[in-house]
Amino acid sequence: MTGLRGVFRVLGGAALALALSVTANQVLSEGNLSWTWMYVSYAVAVASLLYAEFGTAPPATDAAPRGRRRVYLRQLRANVRDMETVGIATQSEFVFRMRQVYVDVSVVPQPLHSASREPYVGSVTGGERRTLASVLQDAERDGASRVLAVIGGPGSGKTTLARNTALELCGHRWRPWKRRLPVLLYLRDHAAALLAEEPEELAAVAVSAGWLNGKVSPRWLERRLDRGRCVVLLDGLDEVADPAERARVVAWATRQIQRHPHNTYVVTSRPHGYESHPLPGGEVLQVRRFTWPQIERFLRQWSYATESRARAGNGREVRLAAERSAGDLLSRLRRQAALYDLAANPLLLTMTANVHRYRGQLPGSRAELYAEMCDVLLHRRSEARGLRDATGLTGPHKQHVAQHLALAMMKAKVRDWPVRDAARAIRRALRQVPGEVAPDVFLEEARKSGLLVEREQGVYGFAHLTLQEYLASAQLGTPRADSRVLTDSVEDPWWRETILLWSAANDATPVIGACLDRGTVAALALAFDCAVQARTVDPDVRDRLEALLAPPASDQPTDPARQRLLAGVLATRALHESIQLDDTTELCGRPVPRALYDLFVHEEAAAGRHHLLPSETTRAGEGDAAATGMHAGDAERFVDWLNTISGDAFYRLPTPRELGDPAAALVADLDRHTIWALDGHRTVLHQAPGAPWPYTPDPDEIRAVPVSDRRRLGIYLEVLAVSTERRERIEDWAVVLSTALDRVPEVRGSAALAPLELSLTLAVALALALTSDLVHASARALTVGRPHDSLDGLLRHNLELARHLRLGRLLHHAHALGITEGLDLEAMGRDHPSADDRDIIITLARRPEPTRALDIATTRALDRARDLDPSVPMDRVGALDYAGGSNRGSLFHYATGPDLDAALSLARLLDPGRGDVLATSTEPAIAHELGRRIAPPQIPDPLLALALVSPAETLAVSLQAFRTLFAAGKRPVLTQPDVLTGLDSLLTEGATESYAGQQTPDDPAGAVCDVRDLLRSAHQGDPGRWLGEALALVTGAANVLTQTRARTSACDAQSLASARTALLAAIAALRKSGFRNPVAIRTLHLAWRSLATLDRPASARAGHQILIVARTRS
Repeated sequence: MTGLRGVFRVLGGAALALALSVTANQVLSEGNLSWTWMYVSYAVAVASLLYAEFGTAPPATDAAPRGRRRVYLRQLRANVRDMETVGIATQSEFVFRMRQVYVDVSVVPQPLHSASREPYVGSVTGGERRTLASVLQDAERDGASRVLAVIGGPGSGKTTLARNTALELCGHRWRPWKRRLPVLLYLRDHAAALLAEEPEELAAVAVSAGWLNGKVSPRWLERRLDRGRCVVLLDGLDEVADPAERARVVAWATRQIQRHPHNTYVVTSRPHGYESHPLPGGEVLQVRRFTWPQIERFLRQWSYATESRARAGNGREVRLAAERSAGDLLSRLRRQAALYDLAANPLLLTMTANVHRYRGQLPGSRAELYAEMCDVLLHRRSEARGLRDATGLTGPHKQHVAQHLALAMMKAKVRDWPVRDAARAIRRALRQVPGEVAPDVFLEEARKSGLLVEREQGVYGFAHLTLQEYLASAQLGTPRADSRVLTDSVEDPWWRETILLWSAANDATPVIGACLDRGTVAALALAFDCAVQARTVDPDVRDRLEALLAPPASDQPTDPARQRLLAGVLATRALHESIQLDDTTELCGRPVPRALYDLFVHEEAAAGRHHLLPSETTRAGEGDAAATGMHAGDAERFVDWLNTISGDAFYRLPTPRELGDPAAALVADLDRHTIWALDGHRTVLHQAPGAPWPYTPDPDEIRAVPVSDRRRLGIYLEVLAVSTERRERIEDWAVVLSTALDRVPEVRGSAALAPLELSLTLAVALALALTSDLVHASARALTVGRPHDSLDGLLRHNLELARHLRLGRLLHHAHALGITEGLDLEAMGRDHPSADDRDIIITLARRPEPTRALDIATTRALDRARDLDPSVPMDRVGALDYAGGSNRGSLFHYATGPDLDAALSLARLLDPGRGDVLATSTEPAIAHELGRRIAPPQIPDPLLALALVSPAETLAVSLQAFRTLFAAGKRPVLTQPDVLTGLDSLLTEGATESYAGQQTPDDPAGAVCDVRDLLRSAHQGDPGRWLGEALALVTGAANVLTQTRARTSACDAQSLASARTALLAAIAALRKSGFRNPVAIRTLHLAWRSLATLDRPASARAGHQILIVARTRS
């Protein structure tokens, strides 16, 4: 019959060729087609081909009906369309279709010895990932026979992959003769047939499957195999347990490949089953563990399928419920790195999802989850498949031996053990259970089950450290176990998880008591976690523990040592979960939380560093959220601080390579956050694809910031514009006030320093009176009583608390209460109805740092004054001018006279090193012209002097920047009709130069320092004026930014405005000098743009930056 089919194929081909010949002949001879002959030829060709393909009758022995391919595919599709969850104890009540929940595992080409050592749980490293379908498509394109060995550990999804591949090949295509035919054999179901003395051939074995039920004949499938274009899937080579029998199965498979060479063959196996008996010419593909996106996709699909079946619908309510369930489990996996490591295995992920839904929420049931995982790996799954191992032990007996092995390895502090040590550890346990099982036999069977893995030849370890810790805790919970190892190890990080798992099933009182007795950071952190997770705790011991968190009594001083201890406890608890990246490096399993970072900020502020205190930025309930928005210097100092409080100096910033590990995506949403990292010796901001860059200003900011900066620094222009005689007087005031502010604690009540106290009081009163809508009361404030008494608290308050938004409202409330006998802060505290505001007043009175209080009080009061009187100018200088006229007859009188002379003499005596801060920063010609063009208002000298009390570097670099800008423009600013408009235009033009596609630096201080070093080298060979001025400006800006980066000076609007203006002036000077290095100018531009984003309003500030720390163990 096969020969007859060939004849008809030849006839069909000849008829088709005849049709074409006739057509060509007619066209060439007469130009008219002979339609009749052409139709006849086509009909013969088509009929012959159809008969050859479908019309040949089967032999009498082949009883399969027509359409048997369709029947075969229908039967196979019905067999593989459902998900299989063999051996899981906590099962879903629903059976899901493959298409509902399946997530395709990926494979990677791998040498056999490497695939055999690869763990089947844990975070996934980078590398090539392919689907099996793509590998099969390559084979189809090449037209070559391929033998593929898909190797994976227990539960890695090998069988599901084979079933899904068969299901996909059953799909409909418009050219059925082009479709590859799937042939699926579960080797465990056909072991008897394959091990017979004369085993049947592949076709006969395949059609004997129960799901086919005789629907097709062996002869039909044999012909398909002979033609090729089949994909033969041989699942479960390792499930043929006996090595000798497995060798015979491999020999049979080899014969079938040789008999039908034009097909693609895929065999699946655990490593041990294939390593001992590989197929000749087989290409090894290792099944990869799930990545985080794959875990997320599976859980969302699984939750939706579950809720759809449970609620018998698929509407919006079902989708929301599914999203809540999946989101809850995903967030718990993120918080527990060990659970994620296990969830990377598809089988264990399914178990986790079932336990989460049906046995209570994780992590409270994690011990129960680990118990079920061990149960499945040890025996339940193999028993469900009808497989037996060489030990003959029951599940409980196997677990008894495994627990002894786990506890012995915990005591030895090892994760991997040579087989001789492992055998020695379980020898007694094996004698306690029925039978006579040799230790090496048990270890080999445990390896085959997946509970143990062979790290290298003759070296065993548990598949994951968590399973070892759980089994050890279970052994310590048995009736006759000696738990002293737990109380003796409360300070040892190696035992931490085992102690917590033990506590979850036992009374944790002895462990918590031991922790309290030790009193170290590690022990107390463990005590708090045990108290949360323990089954029971003695009430008296719990009270002792909770007393540690009680704040000290109001009459007791804060104990720094105790605060630091509690900070260490919080750090240990917050950062103990980790993801293992390699043998020595762990990535902490969650970003640094806000509560921990706030402790760092408070401690730095107490040490004199300038931070925005957490009370202003953190709302209640945000302590567990990730801290955001810190800068490079903050990240570096936080790690240093963390190492001092944790007791173990092994924390560091991760490297970009470590953050590129797929496990890092588990820790944080990398598409929403950037992460501080350590690249060599530089701190850099790691940006994953899709994550926004926090240092990118928008176009409106680029245009607005230069003008805003000029206005903010406008008071320096006023200082430049005054006459020489008045500048000297302002200089005197600046010396007096800076000396007095440095000595506020000494000034109060000291007769010897009384001149400084009077001068300081006058200046403060002027500032507050001129900017808080209390101008009409200022004369009385200075003449009735001693206003320095009422202002003492303000002078001694902390800088950051003075920024509180309530300050302006409090100052206005003083006016509303009619407090005109001085700014009586105590009265404000008593009479104001808000308890919160009274607390602020009391807090202000206790804090020591006065230097920036006046400027901030001015800013807040101006905001309130403009609410009351819209005519108040928007900038500070204009507001002072506005208020100055009302003062001239009262307060200004006190700005000169013998009091100032006495204070100046005292100040120069106390601080002889204080020089003339204006002498080196002004030129008479510029001052004269500027004074003539700007016509400065009559602002009281003390207020102008207060502007000079700002950090000397800020003042100097601002004055230098303005001096350069006046001369460096293409058209000198001082020659333009409107000096300020010309200056604004020059600044804006410099700022808006386009650098499309250039990323702004994450550490502008470092970038500016790099340019400074470059200019220093260039200036040595070219000591010209403009290059020298550019160098001076960049050096000044670098100094300001280095101080703000270290928080040794405030990173406030004034400092940032000074640095930004200096950079624009330096760019103008470099262009004037003809400097030909474009890198320097571009770097300064980009650094300016980074700085333009740093003083955005809190509501508009992008808090993308987060901290993740790595832990290095020796």
